[in-house]
Amino acid sequence: MSHFAGIASSLHAWKNIRLGKTAFVAGVILVAVFKLWLVHEEEIYGSANYFDDLNYLRAAEKWYWGAEYSWTSFVRAPALPLWIALVHTLGLPFRTAQEILFLGGYVVLIAALRAAGVSRPAAILVFAAAILHPASMELLNHVLTDNMYAAILPMVLGGLIFVLLRSRLRDALWTGAVLGILWNVREESILIVLLLAVFLVLFFFRSFSNTRSWKASAGAIWKPALTLFGVLALFVLAVDFANYCVFNAFSKSEFSAPSFNAAYKALLRIRPNKVIRYVPISKETRARAYEVSPTFARLKPELEGKTGEGWEYQGRVSLGIHNEIAGGWFFWALRDAANKIGVHKSAYEAASFYWQIAEEINRACDEKRLPTRTVFLSLLDPATLNSLDHFPRSLRRISALFVGRYPRYPQHEDFVLRRFERQLYDEMASRRTAYSRVGRLQVAGWAFRSGDPVKLVGFCDEGGNIEAAKIWLSPQPDSREDFSNDPIGPLKSQFVLSMDLFRTGDPSPTLIFITESGAQFVGSITDILDGKSPTSTVAAGAPLLCSIESQTIIAPPKSWAVGLEELAGKYYRRLVRALISGTILATLVLLICFRRIGLGHPIYGVLALFAVTVASRAGLFVFLDATSWLANEPRYLFPIMPLFTCFLILLIRQSVLVAYKTMSAVSSPSG
Repeated sequence: MSHFAGIASSLHAWKNIRLGKTAFVAGVILVAVFKLWLVHEEEIYGSANYFDDLNYLRAAEKWYWGAEYSWTSFVRAPALPLWIALVHTLGLPFRTAQEILFLGGYVVLIAALRAAGVSRPAAILVFAAAILHPASMELLNHVLTDNMYAAILPMVLGGLIFVLLRSRLRDALWTGAVLGILWNVREESILIVLLLAVFLVLFFFRSFSNTRSWKASAGAIWKPALTLFGVLALFVLAVDFANYCVFNAFSKSEFSAPSFNAAYKALLRIRPNKVIRYVPISKETRARAYEVSPTFARLKPELEGKTGEGWEYQGRVSLGIHNEIAGGWFFWALRDAANKIGVHKSAYEAASFYWQIAEEINRACDEKRLPTRTVFLSLLDPATLNSLDHFPRSLRRISALFVGRYPRYPQHEDFVLRRFERQLYDEMASRRTAYSRVGRLQVAGWAFRSGDPVKLVGFCDEGGNIEAAKIWLSPQPDSREDFSNDPIGPLKSQFVLSMDLFRTGDPSPTLIFITESGAQFVGSITDILDGKSPTSTVAAGAPLLCSIESQTIIAPPKSWAVGLEELAGKYYRRLVRALISGTILATLVLLICFRRIGLGHPIYGVLALFAVTVASRAGLFVFLDATSWLANEPRYLFPIMPLFTCFLILLIRQSVLVAYKTMSAVSSPSG
């Protein structure tokens, strides 16, 4: 008995750590300011991804609905482009705005946790563990829907917790609005439907546990539930109606448009002779579809020609699939081919085209002119069951992301990013040049032109504008043998040129050489290193001889912020692994003390919402990884990674409280 009393006393001391309201608010602000300082040197990374990052920026430039229709203008949901446009209008750096939105989402969540009875110290711990997740420091440098989803999702969970606990209409109003935003961020709306279904069940049974009346429980929840779902429906319908007015499709994007889904579902109905993993619609399937659908046959020259070969390359590189268009890219290939034949000149023509494909193929299937199979959902390969044996491996691949290392990369722009695309990033993301410096580029070498000495060596951009230059050259007597016909030249032939190198600039700029006669010679560093001479518009005269002896990037000293970011990326996974181990023990404690856990406590409803949110998204991408494409990219799981850490902390905390309650009962005289 004394042993239990000692343990109970220790748990009591841990449980009763006190923190005043003012100290709690100050603590939250301090943690948030620390995170903002930690990432203050980060900036938006310029990706050349035409269908994601660049597409969002182009849509934001026209406030989404102001853009002219094209095969890519309506392919994504509107929430992120509208958010980018709003931030740009306010003049905020988009990297900072993404961080503030992310912090705001978790501020709402910990406020809801406080309402659910989570202590202030525990709430601050949850907040810090969530916002300091190293994946946020890296991924928020990109323009991706996953980042917005990761910020809005905790806000949604916080709103649902408030409605669950307080049943107030004003909570239901703003939660419905936030849900409407989340609905229009990404395509996987099924996860929101599942979360809301679980919420309704929890809402009903929480009310029932208080009233013990089915009728009274239904009467208690209908107003807040109707308000929440009504506002959500209003947002969804308003966006769909706006899309219909502009793009002629009553849906949040053309990927989820009824016409496109109908065409794709019709293609899935055709049963192939051979099932190929990751390939829901094979060459064989397409060949059969061409025979029965004159409309689909219009795409044959493109899908079986260069357009199709281009999309086959993606599956070959990523999945090792040859001569087939893999499932993750067939959606794009289909639309790309349709655009090439002029279908996407207007939204109405595109919708009619896809409806016609669906009608012709479905008619052939119904008339038994094609072998068929049952399709339960559009965009879902009916041969999924053939991939069940791959699920364990996919589960391991996706699970590894939660305990992976997230190093800080000194990122540069994509090399293939064109100047006007860089300018689009600079403009729409309000990128701060001061925080994109990655060091100094230093190039050393020599340059000489017989009878016409070089008087200036510099770096220039694509337009010929000189960005950094040196107007005198140093002696280099050891190279005299290279200029045996001009003994004066080597005395002033050596140069050491340096310039600031920015993440948003070209990491391999062009060198320009100007001689005393005014002749200009231009050549890229890469070409000169390959032995090619700089070119000039001057036809007459001697050529320019030059060589680059060294090229180095001198990195600036690491700041405290960068050093701490790197530490977080390296060691955060150890925290998660320790929490997972603690959660296993905590689960055993809760099972042993089942009679005393008090399931009526609101924290269990909170844990259920967390568990469903994390498990459903992880499960979706396990499924996609096993059946459609390799989905083990951190960005897909980023929305739930911080929530997973929060869930582990809350579960461990609750097990400690239950253990304390049990030990106190056992150690008391009456126990």
